Amino acid sequence: MLGRIWEIGNPYADSTGWRGRTEMANMEKELRDIIAEERIRPVFQPIVSLRDGNILGFEALSQIEGRTDIISVAELFEQAVLQGRIWDLEQLCRTKTLNMFFENGCYNKKLFLNVNPLVMHDAKFRQGFTKEHLEVYHVSPDQVAIEITEQSAVKESETFQATVTHYKEQGYEIALDDVGSCYSGLNLICDIKPHYIKMDMKLVRNIHNDSMKRALAKSLVGLTDSLGMFLIAEGIEEIEELNTLIEIGAHYGQGYLLGRPGEIIGKVDESVLSIIKKCNMKKNSGISLGVEKYYIDNISTRGKTIPAQMVVVDAAILFDKNPDIQGVTVLDGNKVVGIVTKDKLNQCLGGRYGFSLHQRKKIGSIMERRFLEVDYMTSISVVANTAMERENECLYDFIVVTNKGEYSGIVTVKDLLQKTIDIAVTAAKLQNPLTELPGNILIKDEIERVMRNEEEYTVIYFDLDNFKAFNDVYGFGKGDLVIKEFANILKLNTSEEDFVGHIGGDDFVAIFKHYNCEYLCTKIVRDYEARVHNYYASEDRRNGYIEAMNRQGAMERFPLLSVTAAMADNREKEYFSADEITEVLAARKKYKKNQKGKLVM
Repeated sequence: MLGRIWEIGNPYADSTGWRGRTEMANMEKELRDIIAEERIRPVFQPIVSLRDGNILGFEALSQIEGRTDIISVAELFEQAVLQGRIWDLEQLCRTKTLNMFFENGCYNKKLFLNVNPLVMHDAKFRQGFTKEHLEVYHVSPDQVAIEITEQSAVKESETFQATVTHYKEQGYEIALDDVGSCYSGLNLICDIKPHYIKMDMKLVRNIHNDSMKRALAKSLVGLTDSLGMFLIAEGIEEIEELNTLIEIGAHYGQGYLLGRPGEIIGKVDESVLSIIKKCNMKKNSGISLGVEKYYIDNISTRGKTIPAQMVVVDAAILFDKNPDIQGVTVLDGNKVVGIVTKDKLNQCLGGRYGFSLHQRKKIGSIMERRFLEVDYMTSISVVANTAMERENECLYDFIVVTNKGEYSGIVTVKDLLQKTIDIAVTAAKLQNPLTELPGNILIKDEIERVMRNEEEYTVIYFDLDNFKAFNDVYGFGKGDLVIKEFANILKLNTSEEDFVGHIGGDDFVAIFKHYNCEYLCTKIVRDYEARVHNYYASEDRRNGYIEAMNRQGAMERFPLLSVTAAMADNREKEYFSADEITEVLAARKKYKKNQKGKLVM
């Protein structure tokens, strides 16, 4: 990002003539003027949750104000290094950033600050970046995340870990930036244990079309989940990249699509929020089968909370009066800042001096600041996987549920596991095992539900033509693949408001809450026929048919796979049961069965 220098060198080292000296003098004057006149303008780029679209915080960047021969902030910092003014420039950028950020009232958002590697170890920086300094702005260190690049960490490896440890002990969070741009990223993650890992934008670019990048990103998601860290994907510019990252499970995103750097700290565009929410709803609804949205909010309870200002002795009294409580959530207003479990409290207060040492301290001195926090719209299956990947000492701690960054409730591990088992049993009973789409019971329930609501609806019956012949020639393995291919095309062409079910075999049903389905239905048929022909041998594709036994035992030529679709809606007549409308659809489908790829109403 802006303001970083990886390779420091003197661009005028070989300029021994008057032109080189003149250029050096001009640059020196430019730098002096920029610092003296404070011609640095902070801008902020949002870091957005890919689960619900809420803004986690902003990365602070810097721009030069006014006319100058220095073409970029990177060059400005390079000049500052050459002229011994790096600390002055760093302090100017940081001071103006803090002033503008908190003058904008961003007290509930995190501030991500890039720190130049040349000043990070400097004693002046340590002294000027203390809790006391931040108290001027009425903020705590845990609201600030110091961004450190993977490249700078490699170059300063001998002193780097000690410096990072110092800032973490002060309460600051650490973000390891540009992960994936070097070869030592995994070692660095193990060494410095950052709070955030920022995936290099080169891994994000065109990720929807690159299976290798998707696999690497998915591995990083799994790594951060198991270590209690968060993954931030940088450089998101395309909707397809955003959708892929959400599907993979990335926690946060940053890039021009989500918000460009600017002085005004605003909200995420509503159109982008809609994309994020729709993609998450479709992702989370896979196990719910269209009947129930199995989000973590479904099983969360309010739980016991305490204010951050409470002293330890009062918390101990609370636990004594409520023996069934195994833990409490610590709130600052309605923002979650930590948790306290009964075991941790007993551990702190035990021993010879434990009680006298801690009793009058605020609860923040002993609370756990690293805990599992999930958005209320996160699927239970995702939460269960994340919870079970925690370290042993916190494996059974309760999970905190938030809504738009504010406290919503808690879920115990016991309740989470029980619900996960219930979902698995229900899914096994009600979904088709091959496509994992809702089966006959749920299809009937959904048809009758739209009938009861007296809303617009259209039901479409899809049947694959010549499937039996394909199955006989190419076998059950490929037969399963072409059925799954059609299921995938249905999913891709429908929204979270639509319903898609698998009756069984090569029969499917889709239910839409509107009438204008002809174009979409035709697109589904064409998309499938374009893809499914790839499952045939080249000779059969050229011929346009395959030879197989018919039901009478004689060899017959069968055309390549196609689709027949029958449609019915409540414009033409009022239906009173699922059986009634399915009989109409079956009759229409049979009437047009021999007409390849036809849509019948």
